[in-house]
Amino acid sequence: MFTKNKLLCLGMVVILCCNAFALLAQNTGAGQRLTVTGTIKDPMSVVIPGINVQNLRSNQTTITNLDGFFSLEAIKGDSIVATHIGYKPYAFVVSDRIEFAITMEPEVGSLNDVVVVGYGQQKKISLVGAQASVNIEDIKTPVANLSAALSGRIAGLIGVQRTGLPGSNGADLWIRGISTFGNNSNSPLVIVDGVMGRDINAFDPEDIASFTILKDASATAVYGVAGANGVILITTKRGRASKPNLMFNYNQGITAFTKTPELTNAQEYMELRNEALVASGLDPAYSQDYIDSTLAGNQPYLYPNVDWMKTIFTNAAMNRRANFSARGGSDNAQYYVGLAYYEEGSLLRTDGLQSYDADTRFRRYNFTSNVNMNWTKTTKFDLGVQGYITNLNTPGTNPQEAFNRVMQTHPVLYPTMYPGNLLPAVNQSLDAQPNPYGLLTQRGFINTASNQVYSNARITQDLKGILKGLSASVLYSFDAWNSHTINRVRDRSSYQIDRGNPYNADGSLNLTVIREGAENLGYSRSNNANRKNYLEASLNYANNIINQDHHITGMLLFNRREEIYAFADDLPSSLPYRMQGLAGRATYAYKDKYFAEFNFGYNGSENFTPDNRFGFFPSFGAGWVVSNEDFFEPVSNVLQFLKLRYSNGYIGSGSGGRRFGFLTLVNSNATGYTFGYGNQETGYGGVAITDYGSNVVWSKSHKQNFGVEFKTLGNRLSVTVDFFNDKRTGVFLNRGSLPDYVGLNNSPYGNLGVITN
Repeated sequence: MFTKNKLLCLGMVVILCCNAFALLAQNTGAGQRLTVTGTIKDPMSVVIPGINVQNLRSNQTTITNLDGFFSLEAIKGDSIVATHIGYKPYAFVVSDRIEFAITMEPEVGSLNDVVVVGYGQQKKISLVGAQASVNIEDIKTPVANLSAALSGRIAGLIGVQRTGLPGSNGADLWIRGISTFGNNSNSPLVIVDGVMGRDINAFDPEDIASFTILKDASATAVYGVAGANGVILITTKRGRASKPNLMFNYNQGITAFTKTPELTNAQEYMELRNEALVASGLDPAYSQDYIDSTLAGNQPYLYPNVDWMKTIFTNAAMNRRANFSARGGSDNAQYYVGLAYYEEGSLLRTDGLQSYDADTRFRRYNFTSNVNMNWTKTTKFDLGVQGYITNLNTPGTNPQEAFNRVMQTHPVLYPTMYPGNLLPAVNQSLDAQPNPYGLLTQRGFINTASNQVYSNARITQDLKGILKGLSASVLYSFDAWNSHTINRVRDRSSYQIDRGNPYNADGSLNLTVIREGAENLGYSRSNNANRKNYLEASLNYANNIINQDHHITGMLLFNRREEIYAFADDLPSSLPYRMQGLAGRATYAYKDKYFAEFNFGYNGSENFTPDNRFGFFPSFGAGWVVSNEDFFEPVSNVLQFLKLRYSNGYIGSGSGGRRFGFLTLVNSNATGYTFGYGNQETGYGGVAITDYGSNVVWSKSHKQNFGVEFKTLGNRLSVTVDFFNDKRTGVFLNRGSLPDYVGLNNSPYGNLGVITN
């Protein structure tokens, strides 16, 4: 039997053995005990206090302090998860690394949701400007141009398609309507990954992460003279700290006319024309025998009966889009790579009789690559490269022209083609009732190949060692676009049947050449290209102060962009287009209830005189989340969220009119005077003013906006209403009040127009 002392000794031995095993486990393998630390921030790099951090093995829990810092014990292989209401959970596994910098993504639709704004990001609840976003899934449709998929999907964005031709069917986009004169002057500013002036149609929808439009002064003032027509912000996808995620998407589409004009058939046309002629006291154009022969259809070349709409158009065409992407990375380096292919056929018919490719078809190959790296704990580097290659093949005649000719060609004028692939016509002139079918299938082809490369590199340095919440960023971008068009066009001989003697002795058609042409394809080419440089440097500040109740941000930014057209048609167009300036923003938020914001843009352009080159465009805004007030509690079961906001400010615009409108242009080879008479005439050239300069300046747009946002029905229904007024003054216009006797060849431009939306 064991005595009490023996039991005590045995217990001490067991305890000592357990401690030894624990010490051994602590110094070997997976049982090594570590102290894991980290800092948690939101996507705006603002620290988040109160985040719950838990070790799922030991159930040990801690909470981040006011600096977003946490510390807890773990061993290798432990799973750690960070959670907080309004944010997506963040989980990681402990390995050799014990220091973590964590960015927690907010839940979509929550009060912490972060949205893209001009030159940065903000919490959605803090916005005082008018802006709207679209669900990216809604625009992932098989269309060649992204602009064609946006109409009706975002409040305030209007899109109008001018053509359905493959590859050229992009829409004109306007934000809150037409705000100035001229189609090219109404387009919004498009910014992709922070770089101005990129093409909205250059990207595959699968590679886009967010799409936002900015509408009012508070949202667009930081863009100064470039933001008067509104701004479209696009960000492409970035990598994630995860295992490689491979994804493949394929979309097949069918295109067809939503509506086509109904044209009269042969019988209706001939009877109606006869009726009109007889009513005018003239003889009918078609006898009953002619009408009967046409309807019988046994002599289609002598009595043609053609439905021109069905002849040149098919009922449907196919398009397809495929995208392959890879996404992943580690805590210090993430990547996203996407490859896409798009192909679209046309509703135009081709007969296949020609010895060349007259098919109308568009093809595009897209490439997107984004790499994000943490060089150090405080230095980040982002590199993005995107681009595309396109090829567009169209008939030698513009399809719009062929359609116009269908509207002018009656069904009994001539057949589509004569035997032997001969082209019918009724007149020696090509412009007088040309054959619509021949225009599409016999005129040759035009092939356009283009390529675009976008590149942007950004370095972001955390300057918390100087001031908590302070950071600096530098962005450089180089874009290049090239296009090459080959025209292989011909003008074939055309024939007319001899209606008095339509058949030869052997039974063949008696055709007469009425216009000599050429069977061989001609050749000509044209080139176009431009290149753009963009430089941006900014200081940013964001911090919570005084027990987290007050949140302030600030930004000061310098930017400069330059665009050069390599194949300009004249000297003014060949000179670089340049713009540079400063932008600033300051925001204040108190307890997610009250918000204030001030923005400004100070920009200059080479297009104006030195005295008028720069303009200052400020704006301010304020917001109030009424539903966060204590007195709102009694009605919170009816309205779960209510926010009021107001903005007021000025935005500039330098578009419209001719370039360098302050310069007077002269022609040194102008027509002069002739002296003498008959054989004694002597001509002298002269110098003439072609365009008169005037002291033009920026046009200004005064924008005001009042917005109401609320959620009801248990947050299932969200409503946003904006009342806005936009008055633009000083719009560029030619003076129309100068009489001819003043002697001016061209009226000078002036800041004369006024438009109110």
